[in-house]
Amino acid sequence: MVAFVTEPKDKEMSAIYKQAIEMLSQALEVWPTANVKFNYLEKLLISSQPLGQSKDLSTALAWSLDVMNKVLEEQPRLFILNNFQQITQLLGLCFNWEGMDIGKSLCTLLKMLFYAFPLADMNTPQDIRILYSKVVELTQNLLAVVTAPQNSHDTRSANVTISFAVSVIKTLAEGRKDFIDSFMMLLIRVLQRLTREMRMLTSSIAKQVHRMDHEPSAATERLKSDLDFVMSNLKSVLKLISGRGMLVPKCKPLVS
Repeated sequence: MVAFVTEPKDKEMSAIYKQAIEMLSQALEVWPTANVKFNYLEKLLISSQPLGQSKDLSTALAWSLDVMNKVLEEQPRLFILNNFQQITQLLGLCFNWEGMDIGKSLCTLLKMLFYAFPLADMNTPQDIRILYSKVVELTQNLLAVVTAPQNSHDTRSANVTISFAVSVIKTLAEGRKDFIDSFMMLLIRVLQRLTREMRMLTSSIAKQVHRMDHEPSAATERLKSDLDFVMSNLKSVLKLISGRGMLVPKCKPLVS
């Protein structure tokens, strides 16, 4: 367990961490029904939450997701049933953090979770069904924040949130396309926000280029980077809503 509390910038400790993950995988191959307890990492997450320790929390989340995903590969149903509360806690923390790297690992976890317990399966436990609803609710809350009229998020931070939320929706929709319907109105608002940002950034870049007769400034490069991010999210949202928007009555006037 020393590997899970080491400074990730230390190359030697980072190597130990990777080895520990691999050893965990090998142990589960030998003992596939072992009851993997998550108590230790749960304490690590709790101890990392106080204000001023955001880097520690990010690292703890990444480690916890790595461990959970590795165990889920070997014993998805058993681990989920034995560690439901810890998984629920981790999901909430991931949605509060919203980092893109965290989002990728979270989606990997969700895929395995929902593959092990499909919502359409009548035998799926009620707790798992509640977890489905919780993921939907947390995702809707993120989109509601970035599309609120009084939203103060800058382009970069808002698009990190949008990218995180869209990746979760994609994961949910892999099993059931109609999951997108729960987010359709919010996705339309996100699309409207992204369209406005695209126009503003394009205009700002054009003005800066027009004023300069030398190499682009750092500010211009930053604007171009933001525009690329906006365009990437714009394409992702369009891909999500295409084919579903006309099926949701309230959205027809917005997408027709």
